Amino acid sequence: SKVPTKKTCNLSNDVSSDESDDLFPNWQIRRKQGWPLTHRCVIVDRFCAEAVLRGADIFVKGILCADAGIAESEEVAVYASLPRNGTKSKPITRGMLLQNFCDRCVFIGIGISQCKRADYFATSSGTGVVMVSTAGSPQPPMNGV
Repeated sequence: SKVPTKKTCNLSNDVSSDESDDLFPNWQIRRKQGWPLTHRCVIVDRFCAEAVLRGADIFVKGILCADAGIAESEEVAVYASLPRNGTKSKPITRGMLLQNFCDRCVFIGIGISQCKRADYFATSSGTGVVMVSTAGSPQPPMNGV
């Protein structure tokens, strides 16, 4: 069975524009790109995602890109990057802003940020996100995806 993927990733976007304005001033662009209006997002690499689906938290080294403005103790949506095999997709530079991400990803779960966004990429060790919930029950490896 194939893992469902999308070029852009969605959580529920059923949020009024007044609520969205507080968290995301450019919510219309964000909605068009398919990102959730309820949480800021973090994208992790495939290996980190496999560990998360087995119960691990996210170390800062596993975070590839994240929304601007993430604060310590903020609830974040976590996605796994799934680069396309055999295609020339734009390389993901660790530390890039989420708005510049344009590859496939899949929703992994919800976690609590342990530091602000800048610290994800300024430090080389430590926990970046403590997972609160994951999508579904424990999952098999993502080999061959």
